[in-house]
Amino acid sequence: MELTWDLSQLYSSVQELNKDIDSLKNLGSRFFDFKDNLKSKEDLLKYYKLSESFQQLEDKIVSYLFFKKSLDGSDIFAIEKLAELEIYLQELANNTTFITQSIKKIPNKDLKLWSSLPEFADYDLAVLDIIKQKKHTLPEAQEKLMISAGFTVAHGEIFDCLDNVEIKFGKTKDESGKLVELNQSNLYVLSRSNNKQVRKAASQKMRKAYKAVNQTLAANFISHLKYANFEAKAYKYKNTLDMCLTGADLPAGLPQKVVKNVEKFLSLLYKYYAWRKNFMKLEKFESCDLVCQLFDKQTASKYTLQDAINIIKEALKPLGTDYTNMLDTAISQNWIDSRYLKNKDSGAYSADVYAVHPFILLTFDQTANSVSTLAHEFGHAMHSYYSEKSQPYAKHNYEYFVAEVASTVNEILLAEHMIATAKTKEEKIQNITEFLNTFLSTVFTQTQYTEFELFVHDSIDKGVPLSYKKLNDFYLSLMKKYCGKEVSVIKETQYNWSYIPHFYRNFYVFKYVTGFVAACAIVENLKNDPTYINKYIKFLSAGSSQKPCDLLKIADVDILSEKTYQLAMKIFEKYLNLL
Repeated sequence: MELTWDLSQLYSSVQELNKDIDSLKNLGSRFFDFKDNLKSKEDLLKYYKLSESFQQLEDKIVSYLFFKKSLDGSDIFAIEKLAELEIYLQELANNTTFITQSIKKIPNKDLKLWSSLPEFADYDLAVLDIIKQKKHTLPEAQEKLMISAGFTVAHGEIFDCLDNVEIKFGKTKDESGKLVELNQSNLYVLSRSNNKQVRKAASQKMRKAYKAVNQTLAANFISHLKYANFEAKAYKYKNTLDMCLTGADLPAGLPQKVVKNVEKFLSLLYKYYAWRKNFMKLEKFESCDLVCQLFDKQTASKYTLQDAINIIKEALKPLGTDYTNMLDTAISQNWIDSRYLKNKDSGAYSADVYAVHPFILLTFDQTANSVSTLAHEFGHAMHSYYSEKSQPYAKHNYEYFVAEVASTVNEILLAEHMIATAKTKEEKIQNITEFLNTFLSTVFTQTQYTEFELFVHDSIDKGVPLSYKKLNDFYLSLMKKYCGKEVSVIKETQYNWSYIPHFYRNFYVFKYVTGFVAACAIVENLKNDPTYINKYIKFLSAGSSQKPCDLLKIADVDILSEKTYQLAMKIFEKYLNLL
């Protein structure tokens, strides 16, 4: 069984795509109708409706080309079309900066009044956001320069090209002793092998490849950090962190609060590592041993796609049959591409195309991790599905801050189901450690990443020079801090920062932590209250209709409370004690 996308659901021919690109440009030309004509509430409403039509069509076109590029990173048609669109969008943005300037001149009292009118129901938050953004709106000439500069920046793209296509790991031995080409797809399996020689060799090959381009990746990343800081200061924010939090309607100091709340429980992490070292009977416990399989391949279960589908549906029963039956819909309507393809994006994601359906990408390799990844991405897809079903286009796209909640709820429900239904002691141990490893990688590791981000962005903001050595040294110090005394941290782990793509999405990683912590609270509520499912579906259906922290309150989760983190850690401790 193999699941594949049907991209003809978006465009069945190049002619059809080009027709929509022409339509997009026709819509774009209508923005010039607002020159010197954006003063009344009628004008503003027309502008929002035009912007909505333009954005929805742009999303469809760009998604199609992005999906094609995801399936084949060397697809020249998709690459060139995306570049062509980027040039057009840059020119349009440059030539329509007068719109932002006109909107800025509308009095705040008028904006507040208009936001409460029925005709602005879909755009009320956007109208109020104008008031907040006024002090961050530049004069037209400066705005044009910033837009032009933004389109020349491609640090994330450069990283993706290196990471997905050009960095080669070379050959290594698999568990059968066969020499195989190490790549992004088999790296996960081999680096977590029960055979220490296999996993250590795979990890060493991988780090050696990143070491070879360490200075290039560091130069690219430092340039990214500098531009982010420049952009923030240009737009009159204190720094990059202030820009990221203010733009997402999140309270100041939230990443620091996440670090503080998680660091208190590092002793639990050390206790887990001590258990692993003892269980594996290792004299020297290294970074390659932290999350590897505890049993050989004969013990580790393999899953077909059909197995995965059946298990996920059973595990998600607390969410109701309407929810679980949507997995059948996702399969029958080609939401999912699970194939291994050369040059396919090595990661996994879910992306929604409004009025079509969500698209899920992964490479299914029959491991428990693949089952978990499918459940995770299906959670993202269902969040998109419910939001699109309940919200207008302007409010359907939920904020990044809550983006990892639904996916993690699915992961936790799946993990607890796998633990509860294990048939042997070995299987139960394996399933418990899989869950603890997920908790570890999502809460503790992402908190470690958050500390790294806070350090590097703060260094740039304070004018402290960064180099590849400083990046490596600080990351190595974090590895030692988060591993504790039980782990022999090898120097080569200093390069681990360099293959994290999310560092090119400023201050995103801490949202994995808050998402997981919130999900823990939701799963506990699902267990304790049969009617709670209604609140949860209401949260999934809310899109971006409220501020992010308020959206979580719909599901009775206070992400600013220390108690929410304590609850999550109690779940970690519960399963650690079960081991």
